[in-house]
Parts: sequence; C-alpha cells; structure tokens
Amino acid sequence: YASDIFSLGLIIVSILESNHKQRANNILTFSNYSAFKDGIIRTMNDISMLSFIPVNLKPLLDRILNIDNSFRPICNEISASSWLNDPFLQTIKYLDSLSEKEMSQQQTFLKGLQNIILKFEERVLKSRILPTILKYVSYDQLSSLILSCLFVLMECPEKISKIEFNEMIWPGFKLLAERKEIPAQSLFLIVKNIQLLLNYMSTEELQQSIKTLVLKCYECKVPKLQEL
Repeated sequence: YASDIFSLGLIIVSILESNHKQRANNILTFSNYSAFKDGIIRTMNDISMLSFIPVNLKPLLDRILNIDNSFRPICNEISASSWLNDPFLQTIKYLDSLSEKEMSQQQTFLKGLQNIILKFEERVLKSRILPTILKYVSYDQLSSLILSCLFVLMECPEKISKIEFNEMIWPGFKLLAERKEIPAQSLFLIVKNIQLLLNYMSTEELQQSIKTLVLKCYECKVPKLQEL
C-alpha cells in the first residue's frame, strides 16, 4: 500500500537522522501528534536540504514521501534503486536465493564470501550468513569453500565466541567430520586447522570427532594429506 511506502520513508529518514547532531528531535520521537505531524511536514519539504540523507537517495525519498500517493514508488522500484546497490546488501540478497543457483554459481559466490565475511556486522553474520551457509556444509562440492569461510571467521575471536562456535558452527563441523567419507580438500582444511579448532573447544572434545579424520589421512592415497 502507498501508506506503507510513506511509513517506510519516515523510518529511513529516522534511521539516517538518528546519528545526525544538528537536529534536536528525531521525527519519530515527538511526544504529541501535532509536533509529530509538523516534523513530518518539515521533513517532506526539506528532503533536498537535509545533509544526512545520501545524495543518491534524495530523489527516491522525495517520491516516497510525496503527499500524492500516486507518485510514490512500488517496492520493486525501491529495491532496484542505486542506493540499495550496496555490495553487502547484494550479498545478503544473493545468499537468500542461493538454493536456486547452479552449483558453479554457488561455488563462485562462496569463494567471494571468504574475502568479505569479516566486514559484515556481527548481528548479520550470526543471524543471516552463518545459518545459511552451514546448511550446505555437507555438500561435497561446497564443503571446503564453506570451511574456508568459517576458518577465516574463527581467526578473529572477537567475531565469534567459544559459546557461539559450539552452538552455531560445531554441529555442522561434527556432522561433516563424522561422515564415512569426506572430500579430500575438506579433510585437509580441518586437519590443517586443528590448532585453530582447539582455541574454541577442549582437547578431549576435539579428539572424539577428529581422531577418525587423522586416520583417514593415513588411509588415503593423497600425499598432501599424509604429510599432515
């Protein structure tokens, strides 16, 4: 509905305005209806003059907050705007549709994710990214790429705590480690990073699941794994 689009515009302005020091009151925090209405009217009239609103957002926001609802954009127009063409937002968007992509596209995406995973906010990492990629950790063609992402993350203890590791990541690790067969590259990554894993769990706990992997390294005919 057009009224929902207008409300979205007010929320966007309020969020952008919240860290701006020049305006004493946020438009969504006035204590009475009259002041709230006046704040909305001022905002609608001053969009082009508000310095805290990105330049590439102003034309779109001007339409969103137009008093004539026939001029307001629809959701598809908003999502396609240049303001939302942010690489991190695009990553989340792609992640949401990952199951619909071809295997080669999934692999390319996960390779790229390794390079930017540390740049995401912790809330986004833990609520969106980790739960989604861990769904694919048992896929032979994707497991090593997902493990690479996880090990990059684990190298920064400020990003993931021991408790969070054991609650969110370890179940997927364990499921992969205890499989009868495991892709060679995934096996290599786990064994290579055992010391890193020890930073997040006890030696005894790790041994229960990892010792079988070490045996697999000796049993396989891959020299790189036997050297480990």
